[in-house]
Amino acid sequence: MRVLLCDDNRDDIQKVKRILKEIPYIDYVMTCCDGKEAVCIYKNNPIDLIITDIDMPKINGINLVKEISSNMSNRVDVIFMTGYPDYSILSHDCRPIDFLLKPIDEGRLIESVNIANDMMISRSLIRNKKLDEEIFIYKFRKNINMINYENILFFEKVGREIKILTTDGEEIRFYEDFTTLKERVPGYFFVSSSKHIINLKKIYKVSPNTRNSFEISFLNENAKALLDKKLESDFLFRYHKSKY
Repeated sequence: MRVLLCDDNRDDIQKVKRILKEIPYIDYVMTCCDGKEAVCIYKNNPIDLIITDIDMPKINGINLVKEISSNMSNRVDVIFMTGYPDYSILSHDCRPIDFLLKPIDEGRLIESVNIANDMMISRSLIRNKKLDEEIFIYKFRKNINMINYENILFFEKVGREIKILTTDGEEIRFYEDFTTLKERVPGYFFVSSSKHIINLKKIYKVSPNTRNSFEISFLNENAKALLDKKLESDFLFRYHKSKY
């Protein structure tokens, strides 16, 4: 993993860089003190993860990420750092891995970098076409795991994690961007809500839940997911199509 670390506080740079150097899979850490310099470094060097302060001269961290994102072919993950908690809402559109408040907690930083590494490897597997249409491959920490799609009832977004509920009731958790996940599941999976991707072949019944949603039950009676009412027509079309 190649990291770009950007902060106008040199003491913070040294502290974070010291932590990053202890992570074995990080190849190198490039540093800079403002967003303009960071853009230049990114354009001329392969970077997998940007760890940046938000309140910086010339180009702030949020605008830095937006500028880079508008001109890149491959996604780069981002971790924001700041001493101002109000920036958390402003940074949401950049879809950061994490938002770290200063002083930086070492354990939280390492956990966030681990998540970024897991997601980077998952995307690499997809690009290299190592995924079979019948097998879902995911990475958690140092292990690459596989599960047959037929054994998955649904995926659920739970905070920063993705949860899989299997046909035998097992819960599996790992880290992956929900948007990336939606793009790589087979056609008989359906995005039923902002948090659920369901296996259309495993549905037992659909029941009213609230004014804006239905409750989906599966062959495993303890498994429940949600269907947004605004997706009802699309769901019915895809459900009947999955039967043929």
